[in-house]
Amino acid sequence: AVKVEAIDTHSSKLKSEAKILNLLQGGTGIPALYAYIEEKKCKLILMELLGKNINTLFKICKKVFSLKTVLTLSYQMINRIEYIHSKYIIHRDIKPENFLLGKAKQKTIYLIDYGCSKLYMNAKKHEHIPFKEGIQNIIGTERYCSIYTHLGKEQSRRDDIESFVYVMIYLLKGKLPWMGIRAKTKREKVDKIKEKKLTVTCKELCDDYEEVWELLNYAREMRYEEEPDYKMIKNTILEMLDQRDIKVDNVFEWEGLDLEKEEEKMNKEESKKK
Repeated sequence: AVKVEAIDTHSSKLKSEAKILNLLQGGTGIPALYAYIEEKKCKLILMELLGKNINTLFKICKKVFSLKTVLTLSYQMINRIEYIHSKYIIHRDIKPENFLLGKAKQKTIYLIDYGCSKLYMNAKKHEHIPFKEGIQNIIGTERYCSIYTHLGKEQSRRDDIESFVYVMIYLLKGKLPWMGIRAKTKREKVDKIKEKKLTVTCKELCDDYEEVWELLNYAREMRYEEEPDYKMIKNTILEMLDQRDIKVDNVFEWEGLDLEKEEEKMNKEESKKK
């Protein structure tokens, strides 16, 4: 897979992304970095080619995943987040599109796209980046970003966790209450999404999955520099499986489908709707 950027691109992210990806090499579910190249006209990252992203697979399956699939995926997702945090990196754009199937390892979920990522701690001095407020532009994707991001606060590990919970809810329900919000301007839309996130109820957001609501509240109540309790999050996922007597067999809804044909069919249907 090749990621390309013009050499004169303002506020280049590609070189930074290559440095982040290099720091993460060797981790499960991290794409292999083969090279970072600067030519006369462009910059390139050469990395491992992966499969379909989770959102594409979700749409192919008509936005219906079994609870087993959602929780199995979520368990892998939180493992990826824990790993990058262990390397002093925050992702800052956790969303279904950034989790992909492997090609060689089709049961492994990979976390990609480190263009928004940054170090949250100086590894040598073991100092957390300072807290800041008044940040005007949202870094990440409005649909999945945290309340603190909406409020203009510097992001830390807690924000990746809150975004992860929104991804869980989206895969459980097929939607989020702030999807489809209409507004005259981009700023107005972002403000409406923020207000919905602040006022949504457990029933409206999570239905009967109170455990997920508790995870969301946990993420929102974390202190800025606090290390997430990854073990608790993973245990919650395992308990949800156990309480509902769900056996994990790593068999997913999309297996057996011709994914290329299904995606082509899905894209044609979406084009007709437009």
